[in-house]
Amino acid sequence: MLTSELSILAVYALVVALAWGVQSLAAMAGGGLGWMVSARDETRDCGRLHGRARRAADNSLAALAYFAPAVLALQLMDRGGGETLLAAQMFLAARVLYLPLYLAGVPWLRSLVWLVGFLACIFLYLAILL
Repeated sequence: MLTSELSILAVYALVVALAWGVQSLAAMAGGGLGWMVSARDETRDCGRLHGRARRAADNSLAALAYFAPAVLALQLMDRGGGETLLAAQMFLAARVLYLPLYLAGVPWLRSLVWLVGFLACIFLYLAILL
């Protein structure tokens, strides 16, 4: 049965794919289409936006790596719903906000939003253990 937490995991996987798409578009804008379709044996500075997009995509993938096991464990243990659903929703909201904040170069708010998502995920692990 597909729980709400699993649905949120699927939505977040799409957010990560979007982050990588944004990173690719920023690389194309900064490095040119010819470079993007090449083997890219030589590195190229594709600009500030691409650097931010790459770091945001990397961070989003790392967040998926620690969010997915928590959601899957909750599913296997049949412990979803209520507080874990709220934590998963908070994680998703924070991670959705994180990408544009990082791309815009907003440092403090971006870090606070990251922390909210991280703490929401920690709550999921505590729900597994307790």
